[in-house]
Amino acid sequence: MPASCAECEEWNARLFLGGDEAPSPALADAIDAGATLLKVKCNACRATRRVDLTHVIWPRTYQVLSRAHHST
Repeated sequence: MPASCAECEEWNARLFLGGDEAPSPALADAIDAGATLLKVKCNACRATRRVDLTHVIWPRTYQVLSRAHHST
């Protein structure tokens, strides 16, 4: 299993168990691990959306968490 896949699985498990969001894997790691969608939630209005990672134009070195907190 590639390191990027293991890192993404660990992050997902940590979130599922109510753990810290940070640190999160980089967008490139998520894409390399086979993730295609990122679920983001607005903490103010609680709305959720899914972002297609194959269309991401942000620098893929950014952490997933950094994009989730700045998405509209």
